[in-house]
Amino acid sequence: MLNLDSKTKSKLALMATLLAPVLAVQGVRVGFGRAAAPAGASAAAVQPAAASPVAAEPEKALTAGQSKAKNWLGSHTRTLHGRSPMDRADPAPVEVVAVPSVPNEPAKPASVPVVEGQPKGLVVTGMIAGGTDGLSLTSINHHVYRIGDTVTGSWKVSAIDTRKRLVTLTGPEGLEMELAPMTPSLER
Repeated sequence: MLNLDSKTKSKLALMATLLAPVLAVQGVRVGFGRAAAPAGASAAAVQPAAASPVAAEPEKALTAGQSKAKNWLGSHTRTLHGRSPMDRADPAPVEVVAVPSVPNEPAKPASVPVVEGQPKGLVVTGMIAGGTDGLSLTSINHHVYRIGDTVTGSWKVSAIDTRKRLVTLTGPEGLEMELAPMTPSLER
């Protein structure tokens, strides 16, 4: 018997532990006749087979399920558009239809008048829907707010509607202001 120090014994035990599964699998394969093909057979498998005078076996007909799957796979084309699947879909184009105005109706102003003291430059940069409206969060100019938080001056977040993508701010004297995030086409 060899006299080995403890360090050498531990190295041999480690090697045996690593090689034991490989040897076990190979032993089972040989024992059940699933050993690798002989060396001559592997060389023959690499070389292309010579044309034989025996006719090739005709392909078997596909079952109904197989042909259905083949047709389904053929109908789906894979497109690579470079966008993340997490992106929102761009909104569908809206067709503008001209409606004749009624002469008795007063004309509506083209833009909402800016009230003095109304904050400018506020942009909704994100929204997170909560289980209820009280738990929803919004990000305005990259700062996170919830309902009741003061955004600037005396303007507070009074409502966060994640379905309509609107944030309502309430200011002095009950004035209200709605903010919406930029459209997806402008975000990119």
